[in-house]
Amino acid sequence: MMRIVSRILASASIIAVWVSLVQAWSVVSDSAALNVRSEEVKFEGHGVKLAGTLYLPQLAEGKRAPAVLILVGPGATPRDGISIGREKHYLYRELAQHLAGEGFAVLSYDKRCVGASECKERSFFDDYVSDAEAAVSYLRKHPQIDPARIAIFGHSEGGIIGATVAAQEGQRIAALVLSAMPGRTLDKLLAERARSRLSEQGKTAAEIKAYLGQLDRLLNRIKAGELELSQLEIDPNDPLLAGVAHRPEVAMALLINDPLQVIASVKTPVLVLQGDKDREVTVKDAEYLGEALSRVYHPDYKVQILPDVDHLLKPNRGVADLKSYADTSRPLDSQALKILTQWLREKLN
Repeated sequence: MMRIVSRILASASIIAVWVSLVQAWSVVSDSAALNVRSEEVKFEGHGVKLAGTLYLPQLAEGKRAPAVLILVGPGATPRDGISIGREKHYLYRELAQHLAGEGFAVLSYDKRCVGASECKERSFFDDYVSDAEAAVSYLRKHPQIDPARIAIFGHSEGGIIGATVAAQEGQRIAALVLSAMPGRTLDKLLAERARSRLSEQGKTAAEIKAYLGQLDRLLNRIKAGELELSQLEIDPNDPLLAGVAHRPEVAMALLINDPLQVIASVKTPVLVLQGDKDREVTVKDAEYLGEALSRVYHPDYKVQILPDVDHLLKPNRGVADLKSYADTSRPLDSQALKILTQWLREKLN
């Protein structure tokens, strides 16, 4: 019996190793099949060294590629994707591989204090903006990239960072894509998100009111300039409250600065992508961004609402709830990729 068990365990170990090798090879072969080369890179951010992946398409000799910088979502988000509960969606890696297969060089990097990037004890929102500017500078200096054809793709909080960089850089950024970017300050966004999720969980009106009061008190303290919040009684397992309390320096900027004022200062072509099944950022946020661009008579912008697409840029034909996010097998939405690729070609080629 012991020999049989040992053989089974040995076989299981071999299978596990084989599966891991197949998974690792699949990442490489996906890029190889598209004539894409990926390499690990490091560059100097604002006081920290940042680590990322650069995807380079196959180029004719002497040619330089247009490039896309991917700025990832909020919190501790690494270069490849977003964790929702126990599930990991590799949307940024999939997006990078797709765009590289279409002829664009693509850089995505771990945010400071995440993955292989270095950490600074206390970081403010402007530090993330400076890190993104450093990433743009890295791309401009790369010998296989055309410095005049660099676009930014910002997702969620990355959209606010990207819009801030584009506003400061002017026409030096060739194009800006804002995917699921909030069109409201953080307090309005979080209150709506909390109310929706608590209602979904079946909480009573009194429970929702009490929670929103706790959220409001936390945000007001941050607005007042309090950055030491360890004495507050906050459930560490509450992703919303704990997430805000963990990064008050970043939350402060998102509470004070109106994203509509930022977007109104952008002069480069803008594409706003928004899924109508997004539970984090809503269609009205995209509409607010479009109205802000319209009011300043921006000459080249487009707001694209994506039917049956969620916050992860993935198709969602059913009810948009947390359970639907558990399906990590869903690819990026094909229509969203088509719209994005065509728009980038128009602006960068």
